[in-house]
Amino acid sequence: QIDLNSIEKLTIRTGSTRAEGYSVQVRIGKPDGEVIASGKIPFTTGQREDWSESVLNLNKPVNQLVDLYFTFTYEGEDNRAFATFDWIYFHPRTANPL
Repeated sequence: QIDLNSIEKLTIRTGSTRAEGYSVQVRIGKPDGEVIASGKIPFTTGQREDWSESVLNLNKPVNQLVDLYFTFTYEGEDNRAFATFDWIYFHPRTANPL
């Protein structure tokens, strides 16, 4: 479990190889649970060592411990395509200015 209290967004580092058409969904509770963030995975040059970073904003505050799941969808036509996933950074909410 992970505590998402005070987290407002995530940055993920991914690589997409062979084809375009991938997206990622961040879900809570279970693999088909509620989606709290999502985004497209940018296509890189097709090489495994080429990476991109995507910022995924949470669509609502999640102020609790949760099981977190990352699911991927592919809407392309290359049946040999795949995406790689390197790391996740959790951004805390910024303080409100006075």
